[in-house]
Amino acid sequence: MNSLPSDLPARYRTALHSFVAIEGEEAALIAALDLGRRALAEGRSLLEIVSIHHRLVPAFLAQPASNDEITRRFERAEEFLEQAVAPFEMANRGWQEVAGRLRQLNQSLEREVAERTAELRESEERLDRAQRIAGIGSFELDLASGRFVWSKELYRLRGLPLEHAPTMETLATYVHGEDMPRVLEWLDQLKASRGRGVIEYRILRADGEVRIANVEAQPVADDAGKVFKIAGTLRDVTEQRLVERQLVQAQKMEAIGTLTGGMAHDFNNLLGVIIGNLDLLHEQRRGDRENDELVREALDAATRGAELTRGLLAFARRQPLQPRRIDINEVATAITKLLRRTLGERIEVTLDLAADLWPVVADPVQLETALANLATNARDAMPAGGRLTIATRNRQVDADYAAQCPDVAAGDYALIEVSDTGSGIPPETVGRIFEPFFTTKERGRGTGLGLAMVFGYMKQSGGHVNVYSEVGIGTTFRLFLPRADGAAERGETPAAAEPPLGRGETVLIVEDNAALRRIAVRQLTQLGYGVVEADNARAAIAALERVPEIAVLFTDVVMPGEMDGIELARMAVSLWPDIGVVLTSGFPGTKIDSDAVRATRLLSKPYRKEELARALRDAIDGAKR
Repeated sequence: MNSLPSDLPARYRTALHSFVAIEGEEAALIAALDLGRRALAEGRSLLEIVSIHHRLVPAFLAQPASNDEITRRFERAEEFLEQAVAPFEMANRGWQEVAGRLRQLNQSLEREVAERTAELRESEERLDRAQRIAGIGSFELDLASGRFVWSKELYRLRGLPLEHAPTMETLATYVHGEDMPRVLEWLDQLKASRGRGVIEYRILRADGEVRIANVEAQPVADDAGKVFKIAGTLRDVTEQRLVERQLVQAQKMEAIGTLTGGMAHDFNNLLGVIIGNLDLLHEQRRGDRENDELVREALDAATRGAELTRGLLAFARRQPLQPRRIDINEVATAITKLLRRTLGERIEVTLDLAADLWPVVADPVQLETALANLATNARDAMPAGGRLTIATRNRQVDADYAAQCPDVAAGDYALIEVSDTGSGIPPETVGRIFEPFFTTKERGRGTGLGLAMVFGYMKQSGGHVNVYSEVGIGTTFRLFLPRADGAAERGETPAAAEPPLGRGETVLIVEDNAALRRIAVRQLTQLGYGVVEADNARAAIAALERVPEIAVLFTDVVMPGEMDGIELARMAVSLWPDIGVVLTSGFPGTKIDSDAVRATRLLSKPYRKEELARALRDAIDGAKR
């Protein structure tokens, strides 16, 4: 405590006497208040003022006076003390008021800070949720320190813990090595351009997985225009790019299929004329050994050409199919017996068949051909021997898988896996293996149509095919065929009869290609049939009305005009119920409704004379039943 001023007790005593004597009420009050303010200003406490007061009052009261005077002195002395301590009370009240206000302000500030903190936390959580849902992470790069600030989603996309501290020095651990030069060049251009920039590159996750990132960023400058930071977003577009590539591939395959299908149709018409004329020439000049040999060679070449066009039609999904309800396990078992004999002893063929495999509706012959093509490819990939495995199982394709493969629908499928332990397919080749005429084999060792036929057959059957391969390890083809429902067609395909001759029945041939029509007329005549010709559906209806004894309608599917061959057949059967029907086409892309077109047979161009004979006989006998 500071020592009291030497004149304070004397001043206090003088002021007290004046106050008691009431030597000017106002002056006495001012004196008392002045003493209190002086003491407060000098750092004196209330206790010091009270102490001086109590030392002086007893002597003051002991002076001679009447009792009333002493009482009055005492009361006035108390008033003086009250006035002297008034500044301390005022100061105390002021401090209490200030302290109260400070407490209120502090509480208000704490509430505001808490509210702002909660809002900020909620905002950060909303941003984090939004980034997580969108799969977008944000970042900032401080150019001075070279340090990154990542959002939580960016850490998740990278597969790194939140405590990880990314920097420019460690950038190479997050970016694929082949893309690193592009990324650094992009950052330099971004700092110089002052504009927004976009780049895509491969990122490396902490678990080693490679993903594709789309990054969009822009530089941030200070008031002086100096770029001190780069801010941007990173989005994982791996699945999106995969789907886009698959969609482009599907569109490319569809375009190729349309082109090859049209070409195959035209080639089939040409080959039909060639084969038909060669058959006729062979019959007319039979016995001439040199002529027979030339005709046989020409027929063999034409037949091989027809097989090629059938391969193209299979890829284009326009080959004629004869689907029925089948057990895939039975088909796989049967083809495996053949494969063990044809693939050689160095290749081990094993089966892994699911006992409860779902049935499917498919063409069993084409399925066997598809499996044989895959096995042949596997053999070529294992020149030193290996293992070929054919496995079956049930598979439910969910919406997520279907979303990644635009050409497959969600649902139940029977799955066939054909796996080998061969050399594998390089990544740059996998995307082209189903294209017609694409092959990595040596010249003369394949047409490049085997896998194209598998692709087309699966698509035409409502299924799906994919491939997984690793170089040096092997390849697996997966064939998905839709599960058959309870109403699916059952039964076996009837065995083919021996080629018979006609019995004088009349055949109406409807073909817009004049050359093919002439060949067919000659063949029908030689087979013992009467023939009526028409080049379109309208002329055919007129012929049916004019010639009531027509037993068989033999018509092309694709014809110019308002009515095609299938519509003509439906009308003919509805008006003449006893008529038989044989359809022919280079690409019969429309599935025939056997209920609407009774006793219908389908003959693919180009066809041999023997095939035509069997189809006509079956159609006539079927119509009679």
